[in-house]
Amino acid sequence: MRENLNQGNFIDVGAHIGLYTVMAGKLLQGIGRVIAIEPEPSNFKALQANVELNGLDNVIPLNVAAYQENKDVILLCPPKGGSTGWPTLLPQAKWKTQKQIKVRAVKLDDIISSISDINDIALVKIDVEGAEEQIFLGMTRILQQPNIQVIFELLPGSSTHLSLLADIGFCVEPLMGSLMYRAWKRNK
Repeated sequence: MRENLNQGNFIDVGAHIGLYTVMAGKLLQGIGRVIAIEPEPSNFKALQANVELNGLDNVIPLNVAAYQENKDVILLCPPKGGSTGWPTLLPQAKWKTQKQIKVRAVKLDDIISSISDINDIALVKIDVEGAEEQIFLGMTRILQQPNIQVIFELLPGSSTHLSLLADIGFCVEPLMGSLMYRAWKRNK
């Protein structure tokens, strides 16, 4: 992430408790902003605490879900004792029971256009447990920025958004040893 983030602004979709948010906030202190999006309430409280503990005044934490449209949605969380990093908007057959939380979902394009001093987006990180395609569908304006890069998770069987990215001029490559991928604009 460090090599991709030396200027501009960073969006952390699925910020969880703020690992990448805090790292980016420190890297961009004085030169850029961080928008941290986390819909799960207890994760969001921990995210806010981590931002405050690190004195990051360039971070804007938002307790919403990024999505393809603006509406209330049901966030599904793993059963008690499961990972706090697994909330998703998509049903999970592997969970026998699921905690359900009603949250506000907003297109990423609308979130960014509502913040007055955010223009150049350098990097977007998306880790939303299989709902990546829905995020991409709600960020079409952001994806038009010329130098943007996207790091995202690609779970097995959820590759539809790869063709969406290719159709608008992105190259995509896997990052070593993980389910994460990097996408960047082709030179025209």
